Amino acid sequence: MRSIPFFDDHYPVRTVFTGKKDIHQCDGRDVPPDVEEFSAFMNMPLRRMLFAKEAHSGSVCVVTEQDPEGRFVYTDETWSVKPPGGYDSVITDIPEILLCLRTADCIPVFLYDPAGRVIAMAHSGWRGTCSGISVNTVCAMEKLFGTDPGQVIAAFGPCVCGNCYEVGPELLEDFSKRFSADERRIFFRPKGKDKYHLDVKGAVRTDLLRLGVKPENMYDTGICTYENDGFASYRRDGWAPPEKQMISGIALKNENR
Repeated sequence: MRSIPFFDDHYPVRTVFTGKKDIHQCDGRDVPPDVEEFSAFMNMPLRRMLFAKEAHSGSVCVVTEQDPEGRFVYTDETWSVKPPGGYDSVITDIPEILLCLRTADCIPVFLYDPAGRVIAMAHSGWRGTCSGISVNTVCAMEKLFGTDPGQVIAAFGPCVCGNCYEVGPELLEDFSKRFSADERRIFFRPKGKDKYHLDVKGAVRTDLLRLGVKPENMYDTGICTYENDGFASYRRDGWAPPEKQMISGIALKNENR
């Protein structure tokens, strides 16, 4: 397991992402780390882990409070390009809850508002990026918690890089619905006839900059999942079942401890 010092060394949050070596063998099955292992690695108590219900959408789920029985109250936002039932981002201001994603080339986007003490994780593949999942997440933080986008801290976890992600012209058309020609030139590079290299991370960065997130507040782990065999890559391996995928998460520390 690894953390992101850009977050952990400067803010009251703890981050984590896993590699293949963190997956355990149990009765012939691959088993990801459990909550106790994450808690020990992060050196903080965790009440539980909450995973995004990934649908490659623009939908956001907000966890606003706990009811008297300790169950979490969810506020589902309505930015969706698919039928209800999935969300690719989770937001909360509740301490000691590990917000999690599973990925195998898509971008895990870590977000933190230091003024409002709000955290979020967004799962941004090309479909989610076309649906504005990161923008929707920051907008939900602004709407429900008063977050100023100019104060948001963002980090990009391991994902497939632009040099390794080859796509066809149909994706150029999809991205043209949200990005101008000048913006698309930032993250689309031609490769021969009807082929492009797509830097999805560059598209997310463009989205966040346009929203008002400052470039100095964005950090990139710089790890390509396709090039690094220590991470699951659907594009490299042709398959990546959930139990083998990378887990990324962020938790807010409890200031009262």
